[in-house]
Amino acid sequence: MGKNKNGGKTTLRKLAAQNSGIKTKDGSSVPKSAPSENRGGPNSPSTDASKNSQNKKTLAGSTTGSSDPPVVIQNSARETPIRPATVIASKTPASTAPTLLRPNLSIPPTKSTLPPPPPDPVFVLRGAASPVTCVQFISPALRLNELSPSQSEALNATYGSPDTDRGKDEASSAKRSHAPPLLKLPPPGFLQPTTHIAAGMQSGQICIWDLKTKVQVACWQAHTYDCAVLALKSVTPTNLVSMGRRDSLKLWHIDLSTTNELETNSCDPAADKEDGSPKNNRVVPICKTQISLGDYLGFASCDVFKQLNCIVAAMPGGPQDAVSVWSVDDRIKICQLRVNETTKVGSVMQLKWVEKRNRVSLLVAYESGDLCLWDWSNRDLHSIACIKGTPVSLEYDQSLGSGILGTTEDGIFIFNISSTLDLTIVREISVTNEGLGCCISRPDSKLYATGGWDNRIRIFSWHKHKPLAVLDYHANSVSCLHYSASRAVSSDGAGPISAGAEHVLTAGSLDGSVSLWKIY
Repeated sequence: MGKNKNGGKTTLRKLAAQNSGIKTKDGSSVPKSAPSENRGGPNSPSTDASKNSQNKKTLAGSTTGSSDPPVVIQNSARETPIRPATVIASKTPASTAPTLLRPNLSIPPTKSTLPPPPPDPVFVLRGAASPVTCVQFISPALRLNELSPSQSEALNATYGSPDTDRGKDEASSAKRSHAPPLLKLPPPGFLQPTTHIAAGMQSGQICIWDLKTKVQVACWQAHTYDCAVLALKSVTPTNLVSMGRRDSLKLWHIDLSTTNELETNSCDPAADKEDGSPKNNRVVPICKTQISLGDYLGFASCDVFKQLNCIVAAMPGGPQDAVSVWSVDDRIKICQLRVNETTKVGSVMQLKWVEKRNRVSLLVAYESGDLCLWDWSNRDLHSIACIKGTPVSLEYDQSLGSGILGTTEDGIFIFNISSTLDLTIVREISVTNEGLGCCISRPDSKLYATGGWDNRIRIFSWHKHKPLAVLDYHANSVSCLHYSASRAVSSDGAGPISAGAEHVLTAGSLDGSVSLWKIY
């Protein structure tokens, strides 16, 4: 086919005229959908789209077996053979809507940046007849027969000989000496595994569970029914101190050496003999000492420490703002500490024995927000600090020299006691909800925990006081917390609860349950 005056352009118009009925000036036809004139350059998008459309039509025409000769577009670059396009009828009915192919917008899963959820309790002890008001792991015995000679010497040099039996006269003289008291527990490696836990009830009862079998091995009416047990202190594996609100402080002797032979229902009063006496396989605690609280009507607990064979107890008593110090074994009142009557500090809220430079002092928190460090031997004050709010919980870490003070508001106060026995409030931490009824420091001085009126347990780091976890399990307020001094025996008796956890946290709640946790 030869060229005309307009080159290949005229040939393209004649080619398009086969599918259109529009006539041009020279008698040829042009398609209706053809653009009027492409004003872009040869590389413009519209030009490329037009070329692609023409190429597709040409290929379609070649596959239908058309006998028309190919049309050649001549330009300065190359010659491309193109066959006339033919219309291929669609098999899809006109009434059928086209299918919309959506792109694949699925995003591949990525690693979550959220912290892991808090763990569940290792197990929960139930069977309490009333709300739980205090919990305490029974002090484990020392591993005296398993220690090397060097370990025994180090233990005796630091904590004294625990097995020395002294008479009352010798104990009284030791009480007046300057021997270091046992305020800081030995490391877990010096102790046997923790096997029992005790809980005090709002009804005045005390129950003891065996951690290996999760069975109550002892349960008795320690105080009257209307006197809640506010404090439990395990002095030795066989001595337990309890304090009942508006009642008294009592020293109990318990023997748990035969608890493996007890039955599941051994603590049920209905299992007693007909004359009311307990069966032989029940643990029967013996009350060795009882000291009356007087007219104190508050909710403060007591605190005790053991110096050689003497148990010294600090307890609220007498007037509401007074603290009494007693020698529990011989029931001797050593002193009574009371702020000047002209200074209104309100009732005693909490108290704690602290040790600094081999000297024991008494830390007392009052209703007014005053925190006083007492020189109890001279009945004088070392120092005073003040916080905002009413304190309801108090804890002190003997190794760090720092303490925690929880209030009825949404604040936790951190304080330090210097080597000169000066009190300083160093930090205030805000929490979500008001009311921190209890707090405890872990024996290794790495973590501390608080129990709130919002039913939650919060775990903090001692290093930066950063909240690490919130444990939300109980259905009522968390009333008490305690850490085990050594590894606790697991529920199946196979060994420790965790191979890497030296200390187990327990929490008592007003919902009547006792939960055990292994955290970090």
